[in-house]
Amino acid sequence: MATIALSLSSRVDATEKSQVLVRLTITRANRPRFKSGVYVRPEWMRDGVLTIPKRGRLNFLEIKEAEEAKAKLDDFVIRLTHISNQLGEEATKESIEEVMEATMSLPTAQITSASIMAAQKSAKNHKELPRSFYELMEYYLSEKRLSYERGFRVVMRMMARYEQFVRETDNQRKDFAWDIKKCTREDIEDFFDYARHEKDLSEEYPTLFANLKYNYPLELSTKHPNKTYEERGENTIISMTKRLRAFFRWVVERGYTTNNPFSGLKMKSETYGSPWYLTMEERNKIADADLTALWEAMPEEERPKGRMPLKTLTEQRDVFVFQCLVGCRVGDLLHMTKSSVIDGAVEYIAEKTEGKRATVVRVPLNGRAQAIVNRYKKRKGTKLLPFISSQRYNDCIKTILTLCGITRMVTVRNSITGAQEQKPLNEIASSHMARRTFIGNLYKQVKDPNLIGKLSGHSEGSKAFTRYRDIDEDLMKETVSLID
Repeated sequence: MATIALSLSSRVDATEKSQVLVRLTITRANRPRFKSGVYVRPEWMRDGVLTIPKRGRLNFLEIKEAEEAKAKLDDFVIRLTHISNQLGEEATKESIEEVMEATMSLPTAQITSASIMAAQKSAKNHKELPRSFYELMEYYLSEKRLSYERGFRVVMRMMARYEQFVRETDNQRKDFAWDIKKCTREDIEDFFDYARHEKDLSEEYPTLFANLKYNYPLELSTKHPNKTYEERGENTIISMTKRLRAFFRWVVERGYTTNNPFSGLKMKSETYGSPWYLTMEERNKIADADLTALWEAMPEEERPKGRMPLKTLTEQRDVFVFQCLVGCRVGDLLHMTKSSVIDGAVEYIAEKTEGKRATVVRVPLNGRAQAIVNRYKKRKGTKLLPFISSQRYNDCIKTILTLCGITRMVTVRNSITGAQEQKPLNEIASSHMARRTFIGNLYKQVKDPNLIGKLSGHSEGSKAFTRYRDIDEDLMKETVSLID
């Protein structure tokens, strides 16, 4: 009968938690160790036992988090021990992990010797099953549940276009096709060079691009004669590179291939400009503005084009101000419901952490934010606020800033050329500026990245806070210069 012992990893993550490690003793010589995937605070572990703290020492959310961690760990240990006992003394770490993954959908009690044999056979066939490059990518997406799935599909479609472009233009590679076992570092570098210049190439080969038929399952034999191509900046290329590198790491870890074309490939880091945001005075000016009066007072020739109904503008103004007060990403804002407000605070799982080790973000609502929630409390449906589509929301934000006269010039980084440019704030405003407004103004008050990170869903050591610190440094220099 296998026995287990619990310990903590020495590595502490950004939330000050460590992963629980499980040592399984099958025989004296066979003692594999497993990562449980459960993260807890070090003080919750005593003598190898996970103990839930007393209620007086933690708040409701922390207690709930500890209880969920204990339940998940108990389930993992029971399942691990059961499978080990079924496999017997010849069990190895690899065979146990293989069965655990293959029987993921079965309750522990239903994992018998027969089901284990079937799972092992299925896993072997699955591993040996030949898959096309794009089918593997689809399987990768279904398993990883990435927050940037749409962005990954952009890379997939571009790889399909590149594949056909190469076959049509390179006589030496008429049969080129993406293959995880044959892909080279040169293929990867050439693909990203294509990505940088796809717009220019589409203009140089208009007929070819008008007749592209993607070799990508979801768009098989589908032409896109009217598709337009945009220039891509280096940050976009770097982001795409990281996503594709993660895929190749996965196929290697899964044993589909030992070939990793990213080995030895040097990766750059994204470069961002200063994160400009609204001051609290500007935010309050927007919150208190009479948009109807401002619209009527503005000369017709100066009014923003493509006017939204004033009712829509007023509602989206409330949404924008609320976002400025809670600091969430627009994707998280879109999914908030009336039940997201708990005991005077809004709670949500940050979209970027879904499918991984989910992070619950809790932001207390101040008076202004609570007033906005109350304004729409009796509105039909479950949505917290009357949010519209992301693009229309961004259009409304630009219009609202224009009406409120928030047009100060700021220096921004051109995403394509990397050069610094001066733009009116109302022209570059978007939903993400609400998040920056929340973070920037909080940072100017408390300058504690860890506290702000808990409120905004950022990880400890996030580069975002370095950028806010740079702005604060500039402001201090300007202040000191007043007494020069």
